[in-house]
Amino acid sequence: MIRYLLILLGILALLLHLVGSALVTAGILHATGFTQVRSVVIWIASAPVLYLLWLLVLVLLFMAEAQILSRLAPKPRRLSAGDGPRAMLRLVGLAGFYRRAIMLASLPLTATLFQIPGLRTLILLAYAPSAHIGKRVVVYGRILDPDLTHIGDGAVIGANASLVAHTMTTGSDGKLFYASAPITIGPGAVVGGESFIAMGVTVGEGAVIELGSTVVPYTVVPPREVWGGNPAVFLRRRPGAAHDEQVRQDEPRQHSTPQAAAGGPPAPAEEEIRRLVAEALDLPLDRVRDDLGQANCLQWDSLGQMALAAAVYDRFGVTLSHEQVFSIRTLPDLVRAVHSPAPLPHLVPLPHLEDGSAELVSPPEDPEMLPLLDHEAATRSLARRDHGRARLSSWMEMPIAIAASFTAEPLAASLKLWSRAFGVDAQVRFCDFDQVVQVLLSPDSPLHADPGGMKVVLVRPEDLPGSTREERSGSAARVLEAVEQFASTTAGGGALVVGTLPPPVSDHFEASTKEVEGLRVTWHQRLAGTAGVEVLHFAAVVERVGTASAASPGFDVIARAPYSPRVYQELGIELARLVRRRSGLFAPAKVIALDCDGTLWGGVVAEDGPDGIELGPDGRGRGYQLFQKALLRLKERGVLLALVSRNEEVDVWEVFDHHPGMVLARRDIAAWRIDWADKSESLRELAEELNLGLDSIVFVDDDPAIRLEVIARAPQVKVVPLSGEPEQYAGTLGRLWLFDRGLATAEDLDRTRMIQQEGKRRRSRETVPCIEDYLRQLELRVDFRRAGEADLPRVAQLTQKTNQFNLSLRRRSLEEIQALGPEVETYVVSARDRFGDYGTIGVGILAPAGEREDAVELDTLLVSCRALGRGIEQAFLERLCKVARARGARRLKAPFVKGPRNQPVLRFLRQGGFVAQDGDVLQRPLEKEIVVPGHIQWEGMPAARR
Repeated sequence: MIRYLLILLGILALLLHLVGSALVTAGILHATGFTQVRSVVIWIASAPVLYLLWLLVLVLLFMAEAQILSRLAPKPRRLSAGDGPRAMLRLVGLAGFYRRAIMLASLPLTATLFQIPGLRTLILLAYAPSAHIGKRVVVYGRILDPDLTHIGDGAVIGANASLVAHTMTTGSDGKLFYASAPITIGPGAVVGGESFIAMGVTVGEGAVIELGSTVVPYTVVPPREVWGGNPAVFLRRRPGAAHDEQVRQDEPRQHSTPQAAAGGPPAPAEEEIRRLVAEALDLPLDRVRDDLGQANCLQWDSLGQMALAAAVYDRFGVTLSHEQVFSIRTLPDLVRAVHSPAPLPHLVPLPHLEDGSAELVSPPEDPEMLPLLDHEAATRSLARRDHGRARLSSWMEMPIAIAASFTAEPLAASLKLWSRAFGVDAQVRFCDFDQVVQVLLSPDSPLHADPGGMKVVLVRPEDLPGSTREERSGSAARVLEAVEQFASTTAGGGALVVGTLPPPVSDHFEASTKEVEGLRVTWHQRLAGTAGVEVLHFAAVVERVGTASAASPGFDVIARAPYSPRVYQELGIELARLVRRRSGLFAPAKVIALDCDGTLWGGVVAEDGPDGIELGPDGRGRGYQLFQKALLRLKERGVLLALVSRNEEVDVWEVFDHHPGMVLARRDIAAWRIDWADKSESLRELAEELNLGLDSIVFVDDDPAIRLEVIARAPQVKVVPLSGEPEQYAGTLGRLWLFDRGLATAEDLDRTRMIQQEGKRRRSRETVPCIEDYLRQLELRVDFRRAGEADLPRVAQLTQKTNQFNLSLRRRSLEEIQALGPEVETYVVSARDRFGDYGTIGVGILAPAGEREDAVELDTLLVSCRALGRGIEQAFLERLCKVARARGARRLKAPFVKGPRNQPVLRFLRQGGFVAQDGDVLQRPLEKEIVVPGHIQWEGMPAARR
């Protein structure tokens, strides 16, 4: 306390000295008769000195205040306004410190003074009780918590970089919440300009954070590594072999054994394991102390032990035996288990990704390329990136309830990691063990709790009750009946996902192979024929791993967890694939644009000639044939095939039309650009021709230079890397999730023909000078009808994919369309002309506007963009108005939801007599008829005379 009084006395003495000097100066000037001009000049000349003196006094005053306040109320680790009035006062005081830091940073010349070591310390102490900065440190950024930030000798903090060792937000109760954790910047480390270093981050000695990167909370950047991105991830190791050898002895990298002395990788640091426990058991990090275990932590039960084992496998690649898992009762037990020697599989990227031989891959910027990586390596990379990462506000939440006949909890770790990679926070909940039928039928079960969530049912043959074939068959039938009953009601809501029956892996299962195959076939057939059920290929997961490698006999006997960590990891990834598709955040790709030379066939047709290229049933040519067959399967699922080739068009079509090894034919290609233009420009032209966005296109080319050109100039396009080995092409295509979509509709299966017909219409339009003549020549016939059961998949698809002519932008799944009440009427419109059939192209949903209103609400109005401009939208709206009048309504209300691309529907409604009455709600009186264009003919009516 005496120290603070002395500081205050010193400040008062300085103030008195300044005032006295000013009075003496004024007396001298008066006595000597200086003119007013000279006085002004002197004051202007002395202004910078006076400002610096004032700034110094201000800093000293702030420093004295900070020292006193921090002694009375030290900065807490965590604090919530809900802890009482005193906590609220402390939060106000903390906010004052941070406001003071921002104010000082904004004052002129403060940044200059900050470069002087002694003055830098004074400025930092003006808003913190202490500062920890080493020698020869260069700081051009902002340190918001000097007392919690430790910067080693020779470190560099770039311009406008921010080091913030706290967070101040609102808690789950809505009240202000504060938390802090120290930041450590090691000696010689470099934090690039415009970077953000969050609380709890450690940047090792000599490490580099690249410009503009964001290092998320509690990240540990090992020494001599370069990290970058948002969030920052490992990019490469800095050169310096001698130093790197020392680093490898010290740094906590992700390996399974502590055999550094023997030349193996070093063991994980205890702090990493503490954070892993906090995440796996959903505990605050400060609760994970040395004495944590089953005795004082309810979450550390048998399921918690298995969650820890799964997290250890995902994070460090360590496979713990069942004896180890269930003997882990305390934190020290877990540390010893992770450090015990265990073989680590060699993890490298798939060779076709051209990532060299790095022992750990970095997650790609585009998550759509994740499935191309080795799944174990990718999962470990995701675990490393997400380690200590706070939940992002941009993540979409998706509740997932899982009912299984076995212990399924270990799959949650990879399910959550991969879902987060695609922007979805999977809220996973497990039903009671081996209670599948009960939870399907009970209205109080978790499967019925979240109407918008995903419900998963997993059963294996070994768990079907019964000792005879007939008893097991009856048990399977009861499960399937419960599935069908759940799917047939709207009480459960959401999406029901049921796994296929996997092959048995347990040695004690007595059923014959023939019986099991019969059960599996029957199971799959009934699932495929059940409306409202999506099939998860559980069997394929087990078969990929292999039944011998999939089994875990020890866990099966002790914990009813029959599968190896690899199976649980793959099963979680397979569920994450469904989560990605059902989230609606990623529209399925609609076009795959293909190079020709080196991609569809080997060699260069212009040089080798059609007869000299590699393409056929044998040798390397077979790899290209298999790739073409995979492309044909995509086309049959509704994906458009396009060509983007730098070639002579006649050479390419010569191969398509006459080469005996070609699987694809000219009729399979919806559009093409065969010329010598840059491929990025050709892709833009294709997107315009097909009336699609560039983000709907997947580009495949064997030439890495061309791929880079497209990535640089058309970044929206998904560019798939290919190696020089054609036998891998089909496998690469099969691993992509980009083309995942729901049930294929008739329009999907016929999409290529429709695009070709549209090309004929376009060419016909170019030959007719008058648009009215062109429309009359189309011979356009339109069908308007109430949607039947067979129409509903297409209705759901149109709500999810239509962006331009879409009134409400409501995205509905098939289950949500089926769940609409009887008072809601769904109508569809289809069309055809002399060039072909458009299919179902429009959806209108009418709903009651309210009990006392004389109006009907146009809940949904959308028309596919490929049918716009031909009068179909006017005809559709005219029929919807007739239906509304028939229901006794006098007005039609149309709530408009503004989106990035749906202004066309707003203009259309305004031109059709709708006016805004209540914000974005448009209304139209129904007395006035809508005029249908004369070239439109209704199905079932005779054609008009011409």
